[in-house]
Amino acid sequence: SDNNVEGGFAGGFMKIKEESGLLGFYEGLNAILFKEIPFALCKFAVFDAACNSIYNLYPAARESLSTALLVSVIGGAISGSVAAVVSHPADTVLTSLYSEESMSTSGATETVDRGDIPAAVRSIVDSDGWTGLFAGVGPRVVFAAVLLALEFLLYDYLKVLLKVSPEDLGQYLDVLSTFK
Repeated sequence: SDNNVEGGFAGGFMKIKEESGLLGFYEGLNAILFKEIPFALCKFAVFDAACNSIYNLYPAARESLSTALLVSVIGGAISGSVAAVVSHPADTVLTSLYSEESMSTSGATETVDRGDIPAAVRSIVDSDGWTGLFAGVGPRVVFAAVLLALEFLLYDYLKVLLKVSPEDLGQYLDVLSTFK
């Protein structure tokens, strides 16, 4: 990426359009989806499973706002940790694809075609082994655990403040399902 594009945002926009056409704006979409879809799926599935497990072990946790919000924080931290681990190999590949030169954890560099996900995986595995796909997973787990703990805490707290019940959400989804 060129951080010194003449003309700022507009100049950068025009440069991409001229060099790659309109599809240039979507160049990294496959790689981003390769990372984000597993993260999002794990995030929600694991959050629900973690919270349900906690409530099954401690049914009284539902009775107080503070304990219910604590369950949200714990469920968010667990879901963030799992989602980070599951999606980290794809994040490593994405970073490799979009760095100026792909660098392995052993320090070797090589150029990889930005659209070639399998080639990026092979490059990482050839230079660092399968564990290379998980290089740097620790800090990402901590970041995602904290972020999702706060995200689900805020989400559940706002539902309480706005008096949104599960039935309200169900009615909203029912209304949306009528549009075809």
